[in-house]
Amino acid sequence: MILDGRRFLIVGHRGAAARAPENTAAGLAAGLDAGADQIEVDAGLTRDGRVVLLHDTRLDRTTSGRGPLREKDFGQVARLDAGSWFAPRFAGEPPIELDDALAIVRPRVPLIVEVKPTGRERPRGIDPDDRATVEAVLAAFMRTGGVRGVTMSSAAWTLLLEATRSVRGLDCALTVGSTETRDPIAWAQRIGATALHPNRRLCTPTFVARARGLGLLVIAYTVNRASELLPLLEAGVDGVFTDDPAAMRRLLSRRTPSKAAGGTLSLGIDQGSGGTRAVLIDASGAIVAAHATRLASRRDKHGAIVQDAEAIAASVARAAGPLVREAARRVTTAGLAVQRSSLVVWRAVDAHAVTPVISWRSGAPEALLASLAPHEAEIHRSTGLTARYPYGAIRLAALCAESPEIAGGLREGRLLAGPLGAFLVARLSEGSKPACDPSLAQRTLAYDVIHGGFTDELARRHGLEAAFWPGVSPSVGDRGRLRLGRSHVPLRALLGDVGAATRAILGDVAEADDGALVLGTGGFVVVATGRTPRYVDGLLTTLLYEDLDGPIYAVEGTVHGLAASIVEAGRRGGWDELAPERIAARSGTAARSPRVDAAIEGTGTPDWELRHRFDVEAGDFSPEEIVRGTIDDLAARFSRIAELLRASNICPVRFVATGGLASSPHLTSRIGEGLAATIVVDPQPHRTAVGAALLARDGR
Repeated sequence: MILDGRRFLIVGHRGAAARAPENTAAGLAAGLDAGADQIEVDAGLTRDGRVVLLHDTRLDRTTSGRGPLREKDFGQVARLDAGSWFAPRFAGEPPIELDDALAIVRPRVPLIVEVKPTGRERPRGIDPDDRATVEAVLAAFMRTGGVRGVTMSSAAWTLLLEATRSVRGLDCALTVGSTETRDPIAWAQRIGATALHPNRRLCTPTFVARARGLGLLVIAYTVNRASELLPLLEAGVDGVFTDDPAAMRRLLSRRTPSKAAGGTLSLGIDQGSGGTRAVLIDASGAIVAAHATRLASRRDKHGAIVQDAEAIAASVARAAGPLVREAARRVTTAGLAVQRSSLVVWRAVDAHAVTPVISWRSGAPEALLASLAPHEAEIHRSTGLTARYPYGAIRLAALCAESPEIAGGLREGRLLAGPLGAFLVARLSEGSKPACDPSLAQRTLAYDVIHGGFTDELARRHGLEAAFWPGVSPSVGDRGRLRLGRSHVPLRALLGDVGAATRAILGDVAEADDGALVLGTGGFVVVATGRTPRYVDGLLTTLLYEDLDGPIYAVEGTVHGLAASIVEAGRRGGWDELAPERIAARSGTAARSPRVDAAIEGTGTPDWELRHRFDVEAGDFSPEEIVRGTIDDLAARFSRIAELLRASNICPVRFVATGGLASSPHLTSRIGEGLAATIVVDPQPHRTAVGAALLARDGR
């Protein structure tokens, strides 16, 4: 937070040690949820070389185990209970590895890892066990993105000297106990440290001024009361370690006069396959409120994944309505971002759905796809897409063949078919404005991106008519007022989810030099080409959205089943209940990487293989190794996309990543290697919803 005109760091001590068991996943989540600016953990090594979060050298105090950590294998430690000692509701909370902590914390805030020596510090050299711990911690840093955003600290300063000699650019911090007799500032200069973490009692104004005068951050430990905080603020420290980051933030906020809120708010809605999320943003683009609802899906009689269209429409009102009703300021605009390749049919007279929403993850009508093969090049030139994937028009043709009633309703004009976003506008918005936007219309495979409309020629390729689809207007513009229960908000933007996320993370997309990575249920590599479409063999030419200045295009590569493949790999170890980023963390210490064909939802670009499969090389491989093999296979697909981009001289040197799986450093680091590019993770949440709100507010 900003205090007296400068940044003041609130560091969650062992996560949030007053709110959840220290050095556990629950503790780290508590620290993050409390708004800690950084998180600190302690690390030790097991007998078999695995780095585990533990403050003490022995297991006794904070786990159900007994004895030194160094005398146990990780398999023994992982079965212990590290939560019951804190509170009954945390019973069964296990100890976790550093790889797991990096997956949870690193994408959101910096992580400080304090290395605990096994014994007394040696005046010269270091104990071989301590050297092994330092090397293992550094290895975990390197496989999750390098040394940016992590700090190694220790009260054994010779360990830090060893670490800085091994890895250039490593941020180190000296932990300074109250009985320390050495000069920490002199040692910091010797090591090349960037910070001191002194006991709060050492932080006199003279000590702090001397350290800060040499460019060292001073973050005092451990501070939980106002009486402890006040002298530190007067001494000028840069931050504090605290067991309760939320309480510390409240203490500090009393010293910082709040500014009167002013201006209006904008609403952004992200409707995805798993649920609907809504945010309100202020004039600076910061989120001031957020709310989400979950959605279920099912499989129809053919095995296709479908969702209830009316339930999705209701979820939009449930997610966004309370935000608008309870907002302290007026909400002037709304933007809606929607999954792009889903299809629904609704009644023209009242916009009630007559079919479920057929997901982009549904099965493929192979006969219809085969009939388009001779026209693949022509279809790609007109639509920017491939004829080898069952986009909306192909699914609609199959639906019409199966249901003469739907086919007749479409021909007579009683029914309309289109992307989910178009249905939601028709269902929830007042007025008769065109329901669809170009970015969603494109995903039907019946929309000509060059001429800007549904065409009879493309429709006939699928045995359809252009009149089956709704009207199309630019992504930015008047679409009536969005009905959200008792609240009505002008709907000013409609677009696909990837375009909205790209708008949020790249800003001026038309002029962006960076590429975008959207990593969620699938992986999307987006390279904006400005106002002109660009064609690359094997990849898609995507219309991201059409703003007040016209369409914005990109070349796009896709990796299908990103999250589902990682979850499938996790099932081999019984980890399928974990979040995908934590499953990916299990790959960190894997010794081998078996060949895995991780195409649980097909492949995506450039092959467009639709057969669902998850095949592992024969052999005796551990679950951790299967996870590693899965990540390597997924990363190889990103590498193929990069090769196609380089062949056309449009591959950026840097990508900005967002989405749920952007928070997996084990995955993003391997994707970065596959792309041969730098990946910067945008740590801000809900970027798709924010992008929709920004586009609605600014028009660009």
